[in-house]
Parts: sequence; C-alpha cells; structure tokens
Amino acid sequence: MQLSLDLPKYKWLEILDYLTLHKEESECVAMLCTAIEMGKEGVTLNQKIYTFLVSSGLPPHTLPPSRKIAKYKGGYGLLKVIRRKLELNYGEVRDDYARYIASNYKLTSLEEK
Repeated sequence: MQLSLDLPKYKWLEILDYLTLHKEESECVAMLCTAIEMGKEGVTLNQKIYTFLVSSGLPPHTLPPSRKIAKYKGGYGLLKVIRRKLELNYGEVRDDYARYIASNYKLTSLEEK
C-alpha cells in the first residue's frame, strides 16, 4: 500500500501518533499505521512482500510457496529480486517474514457474529 496524499510529513506523523493508540482495535488502523511508517523510512523486503500479498488478495500472515507467488501479477518480479538481486534463499526469506509478521502484527482469529 502506498499513500500518495498531499500532506506534509509532520501531518502524517501527527496522524500516526493518534492512530498508534488504536492500532490494536482494528486491522485497518494497523494497516494504515504500517503504510504511514513505510513512508517514514525506506521500504524493506518484508514490507514489499506484505504489500504484494495484500494487493494480490493473498493472506499476509504467511509467505506462500514460490510457485503460488509466481502465478500473481508482480510475483515473478518479487521472486527475481529475492533470488537474483538480493541472492537470498527463499526458505530463509520465509522465516524472516514470519518473524516480521509476529513482531509487527497481532494475529487474531475472526469471530462469527
């Protein structure tokens, strides 16, 4: 997710300060906080993976097998960056992504209403 709204950086930081208090209440708020934080710093590989999974409609809590990723638009390019440009092992990237999700997101089960 990329925010392209025309606000000065200090305004985004004010919004982030307010939303951080409510991050645990809603997945949408947590995603918006993550998007704002991504604007503050450079985009990491884990953030690129998360963005790819969400935009492809895949569940972002785990990194699926590379064959499945390659079937989606932009998936082959992401795999190419992982394997050729960064020269990383896909299994190690999957483990690192799992740690990233565990440390940055709270996974909760959906309850039926």
